[in-house]
Amino acid sequence: MKNNITRKSLFCLVAICVITSFFVNASNSKVKYELATVPLKQNCSILEEFDFSNVSTLPISWKEKNTSGAVYIKNKALVMERKKQNGSIRAPRLRYQIPTNIGEEFQVMFDLSSSKTTISNRIDFLSETGGFLLSLKVGDKGNILYAVSENGDKPKTFTDSHQLLSTPFYKNTNYNILLTFKANNQLTISVDGHVSAENINLPFPSKQLSDMQFDFISAYKGTALFYLHHFRVNTGSFPTNIGLLQNTVSTIHSFLQNEVNVGKENGNYPKSEYKELVGVLNKAEDLLKNCASTPEDIEKYQIVLEEHFNAFKLSKIYPVTNISLTIDTKQVLSKKNPLWFGGNNIYSDAGQGLWDVEKNAPDQKVLERAKYTGASFYRFPGGTMANLYKWKRAIGPLEQRISNMNSHGKAGPESNEFGPDEFGKLLQTTFIDKGIMVVAFQYETPEDVADYVEYMNAKVGENPNGGIDWAAVRAKNGSYEPYNIKYWEIGNEVFGNWELSVFNYPADGDETRGGDNIIYGDAKNYVNGGSRAFTNQLACADTSWLASDCKTTGLPSQELYVKFAPVKLSEHFGLTINGKKWRRVKDFNKSSSSDKHYTVDGKTGKITFGDGVKGLIPISGYNVVLDYTSGDHPSFSDYYNAIKSVDESITVISCYEKEKFYRLMAEKNLPFDGVAFHFYPNMSAKNLPDNELYKRSIWEGLHFKSKVNKHRKWLKKYPNQALKGKNIQLHLTEFGARNSLVSVPLVSSLWYNVVNDHPDVLGSALVHSYFKKDNTPLVDTRKSYTSARAHAYHMFTTLHQDTFVKVAYEGETYEYNKKTINNTYSTATISDDGRTITVVIPNTSDNKILNLSLNIENYPFDSSDNVRLTKWETKADSFLAKNSDRTPNEVTIIKSELTDVAASMEIKVPPFTTVVYQWSSKNPLHNR
Repeated sequence: MKNNITRKSLFCLVAICVITSFFVNASNSKVKYELATVPLKQNCSILEEFDFSNVSTLPISWKEKNTSGAVYIKNKALVMERKKQNGSIRAPRLRYQIPTNIGEEFQVMFDLSSSKTTISNRIDFLSETGGFLLSLKVGDKGNILYAVSENGDKPKTFTDSHQLLSTPFYKNTNYNILLTFKANNQLTISVDGHVSAENINLPFPSKQLSDMQFDFISAYKGTALFYLHHFRVNTGSFPTNIGLLQNTVSTIHSFLQNEVNVGKENGNYPKSEYKELVGVLNKAEDLLKNCASTPEDIEKYQIVLEEHFNAFKLSKIYPVTNISLTIDTKQVLSKKNPLWFGGNNIYSDAGQGLWDVEKNAPDQKVLERAKYTGASFYRFPGGTMANLYKWKRAIGPLEQRISNMNSHGKAGPESNEFGPDEFGKLLQTTFIDKGIMVVAFQYETPEDVADYVEYMNAKVGENPNGGIDWAAVRAKNGSYEPYNIKYWEIGNEVFGNWELSVFNYPADGDETRGGDNIIYGDAKNYVNGGSRAFTNQLACADTSWLASDCKTTGLPSQELYVKFAPVKLSEHFGLTINGKKWRRVKDFNKSSSSDKHYTVDGKTGKITFGDGVKGLIPISGYNVVLDYTSGDHPSFSDYYNAIKSVDESITVISCYEKEKFYRLMAEKNLPFDGVAFHFYPNMSAKNLPDNELYKRSIWEGLHFKSKVNKHRKWLKKYPNQALKGKNIQLHLTEFGARNSLVSVPLVSSLWYNVVNDHPDVLGSALVHSYFKKDNTPLVDTRKSYTSARAHAYHMFTTLHQDTFVKVAYEGETYEYNKKTINNTYSTATISDDGRTITVVIPNTSDNKILNLSLNIENYPFDSSDNVRLTKWETKADSFLAKNSDRTPNEVTIIKSELTDVAASMEIKVPPFTTVVYQWSSKNPLHNR
């Protein structure tokens, strides 16, 4: 870009505009790109353009409105800063005055980014009279959304159908927004050169547009930075794909500004490569301003620019560090446990797209992609979703199933296409053949859970729980053979201040999951059970706590429910409707048509009103407000004993990962078989700059030992006779890992930590999530790409062999977050038949090349074994690279066959790269 901040009335003064030919060098090969002479479009001009360079104050057409010093220019960007000041948050507002001569057809184009993923910056488009034309919300709901005004009023509703991004909004990522206003009062919105919404009808002529207002209304933990890197207004209509080229130009400028040193003592890029890239960049900027640019011109030069940028990044100068690795095939660390490689998922939406409802079978395309990950252990029905899950509603014919509640958000109804039988069928018929069940602690009873175990695990005719033969019911529903699920977890995260559970819910009023009034759980209620008094709580439908389902209907004999049964009817039970008290009766036998009477079933919490003959029918549309005591609720041990009474072989896992649980259980000498820990170290790294994320990912994998240390410490600190002779394992029933390339070193360092130091402690591990339709899935059922995390799992489940053996490290280390970190955390395995050896070598440095000497002691092959050496290597331009439907190959694994096969090798591993080497022989081995 040129140094001037604004360029007004830039247009060609002749009828023909000629762009000369030039040559460019991309990836060491000459690429010629020539623009032909093309006719100039009429009435095309750039009215204002800003690149925010070489200035320190806002241009005259930009005004900071309600703050001072929260909007400024820095590093070639206009910055809006939400920050804390004097105990409060400064929320900046910015207004831009649009040129008056825009005409009837014009475009507004700008590049934006944010320092955080979780933000909301509202952009309103206003007329001279203050009327609203349309609004954008950047970052809201993890996307960019638009809403069109009705009659000039401020838009209030931004629906999911108006999302502009196909992938989630992400911090430090440039997005180009191009709004094309047409003479017929219609609008097209493009993002990064692709049309996201078109033929949008506007409420009044766009030529009345006068101002744009930016309101930085929210951010994660209150503070964040919002950037405008480039902004322009032009008359006429440039091709849509100009947005992608402009975004690439802005991205390169940001990269050169923040990442590149040239010509200095510690320069990290060659000067010649820098000059060549800048030359191509300047020509791209000329193309962006040229009214004669055609879509073909822009598309061709987009390729040229990307090739040069990629070649430039590959020219980076890295220091080299010498490393020595020694693999000893005789020094065994542990067996590879298939329970270490699993996924947490939720049952809703047909298992998040896993289940084909029409075929009553897994979706084969999804299953094939899942098979690549090798994750064969599955958690059902999920975490949070399990806390309000009643399993008996989810069995039998689909049309007869009753909705469960979606425990996320407002607890609305959720259908049960993927229930216990579908889950069991998944385990019986696919490579996902091991499962763990989560039961609704203090929402379902221990008796319900005992029935559940019988349904899933008992043989037909055994009926170990008495009463209904639930195994026979299962057989009637299509599965004669039991599912034999041997891991059962009691509740999910009920220690936290976010879950919808009886002892987390506010004592007064109502709340949604994660709301401000949800309270932390107490281990005494988990260990001992108990009761809880509630006031001003709404009665609701049995399958939904949505506001619309918590009102009277005006129908006879209406039934509503307390939120947390059972009810202690020996305690006070109060019910009011529209401020009027109603009276509880045993039945309606003596009730008249005008009596405000109701009955309560203490076990189920069902409230029944009169039919208009016996008891008054409540008027429609009112809340039913309750005061009551919920309880008595069972303890963890009640569930433990109920499960064991049906199937003694089950491992019963506590979800309460806090010290107080260990202490209280030890005081009473009560048994448990394992403890679930949830491991989300990345949650506390949302504010970190991108350049720390790679090192942070290594640290996160190694930080797992903090969980192990707590578990071991508390078992030792609180001796429990009921645990004597047991190996009480820790179960990572949820752990988080990013979907970018940094997931590979995280997974590598985590399993290095496990197999070297804690193989006897870790019972199982399930990544969050397996298929969930948000930004967390290992396998996204909505898309077709392979995630970086899926590649990481493939290395450990498929490429690694049966038994982990010792890998000794010698070399430099570095410090991060008070931890000494090796430049690689390599793991090696050998197959049980001794015919295959695999080593996974992640470069845990993002700025050094590993010059690595690798040696295998007790090498099991000789020259007669016909050994094949195969190599896999991750490829990505950046450690922040991640795959999506639009960019499915940002992170790939390249496989190659090597000719030089030996027990000792010299290897170079580039920064943020992981390599896998595998020696294999088809011949019987004579010396192992």
